[in-house]
Amino acid sequence: MLNKKEQSYFNAIKTYIARLFCVPVGIYPLDHKAFIPMEEGEEILGCCHKLNDDKGDLVGYVITIDEPYIKSCYNGRQAPYSPFSDNQLIETICHEIAHIFVWEHNKEHKNLTNELYDTAIYFLEKK
Repeated sequence: MLNKKEQSYFNAIKTYIARLFCVPVGIYPLDHKAFIPMEEGEEILGCCHKLNDDKGDLVGYVITIDEPYIKSCYNGRQAPYSPFSDNQLIETICHEIAHIFVWEHNKEHKNLTNELYDTAIYFLEKK
Protein backbone atom coordinates (compact mmCIF):
# COMPACT_ATOMS: atom_id res chain seq x y z
CA MET A 1 0.00 0.00 0.00
CA LEU A 2 1.23 3.49 -0.85
CA ASN A 3 1.98 5.89 1.98
CA LYS A 4 0.57 9.44 1.88
CA LYS A 5 3.59 10.95 0.11
CA GLU A 6 3.71 8.19 -2.50
CA GLN A 7 -0.05 8.45 -3.09
CA SER A 8 0.19 12.23 -3.47
CA TYR A 9 3.10 11.81 -5.91
CA PHE A 10 1.16 9.27 -7.98
CA ASN A 11 -2.03 11.36 -7.91
CA ALA A 12 -0.18 14.44 -9.18
CA ILE A 13 1.35 12.57 -12.13
CA LYS A 14 -1.76 10.61 -13.13
CA THR A 15 -3.98 13.70 -12.83
CA TYR A 16 -1.58 15.76 -14.96
CA ILE A 17 -1.55 13.12 -17.72
CA ALA A 18 -5.31 12.39 -17.57
CA ARG A 19 -6.12 16.11 -17.87
CA LEU A 20 -3.54 16.73 -20.58
CA PHE A 21 -5.00 14.00 -22.81
CA CYS A 22 -8.64 14.25 -21.59
CA VAL A 23 -8.59 10.57 -20.68
CA PRO A 24 -11.93 9.56 -19.13
CA VAL A 25 -10.45 6.40 -17.64
CA GLY A 26 -9.68 5.63 -14.02
CA ILE A 27 -5.98 5.20 -13.27
CA TYR A 28 -5.34 3.41 -9.99
CA PRO A 29 -2.44 1.92 -8.03
CA LEU A 30 -2.63 -1.87 -7.62
CA ASP A 31 -0.27 -4.50 -6.32
CA HIS A 32 -0.41 -6.60 -9.49
CA LYS A 33 1.27 -9.65 -7.94
CA ALA A 34 -1.59 -9.91 -5.45
CA PHE A 35 -4.29 -9.97 -8.17
CA ILE A 36 -2.85 -11.05 -11.52
CA PRO A 37 -1.35 -14.51 -12.03
CA MET A 38 2.21 -14.17 -13.34
CA GLU A 39 5.00 -16.42 -14.48
CA GLU A 40 8.11 -16.68 -12.28
CA GLY A 41 10.17 -13.52 -12.74
CA GLU A 42 7.43 -11.71 -14.67
CA GLU A 43 6.66 -8.15 -13.68
CA ILE A 44 3.71 -6.02 -14.72
CA LEU A 45 4.36 -2.30 -14.29
CA GLY A 46 1.04 -1.20 -15.71
CA CYS A 47 -2.06 -2.82 -17.11
CA CYS A 48 -4.99 -1.62 -19.19
CA HIS A 49 -8.09 -3.64 -18.33
CA LYS A 50 -11.09 -3.92 -20.68
CA LEU A 51 -14.44 -3.69 -18.93
CA ASN A 52 -17.28 -5.66 -20.49
CA ASP A 53 -20.99 -5.72 -19.68
CA ASP A 54 -22.89 -8.94 -18.97
CA LYS A 55 -23.29 -9.50 -22.74
CA GLY A 56 -19.53 -9.25 -23.29
CA ASP A 57 -19.69 -5.85 -24.99
CA LEU A 58 -16.89 -3.40 -24.24
CA VAL A 59 -18.09 -0.59 -21.95
CA GLY A 60 -14.80 0.98 -20.88
CA TYR A 61 -11.31 0.64 -19.53
CA VAL A 62 -9.45 0.91 -16.24
CA ILE A 63 -5.69 1.37 -15.94
CA THR A 64 -3.69 0.04 -13.01
CA ILE A 65 -0.10 0.91 -12.18
CA ASP A 66 1.87 -1.42 -9.95
CA GLU A 67 2.21 -0.12 -6.39
CA PRO A 68 5.78 -1.37 -5.82
CA TYR A 69 6.74 0.28 -9.13
CA ILE A 70 5.17 3.59 -8.02
CA LYS A 71 7.16 3.33 -4.77
CA SER A 72 10.35 2.67 -6.76
CA CYS A 73 9.75 5.70 -9.00
CA TYR A 74 8.97 7.92 -5.99
CA ASN A 75 12.07 6.79 -4.11
CA GLY A 76 14.22 6.59 -7.25
CA ARG A 77 13.87 10.27 -8.01
CA GLN A 78 15.66 10.91 -4.73
CA ALA A 79 18.63 8.66 -5.54
CA PRO A 80 21.18 9.92 -8.08
CA TYR A 81 21.76 6.63 -9.95
CA SER A 82 18.36 4.97 -9.66
CA PRO A 83 16.86 3.49 -12.83
CA PHE A 84 13.42 4.63 -11.57
CA SER A 85 12.12 8.16 -12.15
CA ASP A 86 9.14 10.42 -12.79
CA ASN A 87 9.74 10.02 -16.52
CA GLN A 88 9.54 6.23 -16.30
CA LEU A 89 6.21 6.45 -14.48
CA ILE A 90 4.92 8.94 -17.06
CA GLU A 91 6.00 6.62 -19.89
CA THR A 92 4.26 3.66 -18.26
CA ILE A 93 0.99 5.57 -17.89
CA CYS A 94 1.25 6.79 -21.50
CA HIS A 95 1.90 3.19 -22.62
CA GLU A 96 -1.29 2.04 -20.91
CA ILE A 97 -3.33 4.94 -22.30
CA ALA A 98 -2.13 3.98 -25.78
CA HIS A 99 -3.78 0.56 -25.26
CA ILE A 100 -7.17 2.28 -25.22
CA PHE A 101 -6.59 3.11 -28.89
CA VAL A 102 -4.27 0.30 -30.01
CA TRP A 103 -4.63 -2.90 -28.02
CA GLU A 104 -1.75 -4.90 -29.50
CA HIS A 105 1.95 -4.26 -28.84
CA ASN A 106 2.87 -3.27 -32.38
CA LYS A 107 4.55 -0.37 -34.18
CA GLU A 108 1.40 1.76 -34.08
CA HIS A 109 1.13 1.27 -30.31
CA LYS A 110 4.81 2.08 -29.82
CA ASN A 111 4.51 5.23 -31.94
CA LEU A 112 1.41 6.39 -30.05
CA THR A 113 3.11 5.72 -26.69
CA ASN A 114 6.12 7.77 -27.80
CA GLU A 115 3.90 10.61 -29.04
CA LEU A 116 1.94 10.72 -25.78
CA TYR A 117 5.13 10.56 -23.72
CA ASP A 118 6.89 13.28 -25.73
CA THR A 119 3.84 15.54 -25.41
CA ALA A 120 3.55 14.93 -21.66
CA ILE A 121 7.23 15.70 -21.09
CA TYR A 122 7.13 18.76 -23.36
CA PHE A 123 4.25 20.37 -21.44
CA LEU A 124 5.66 19.30 -18.09
CA GLU A 125 8.91 21.10 -18.88
CA LYS A 126 6.93 24.21 -19.92
CA LYS A 127 5.31 24.44 -16.46
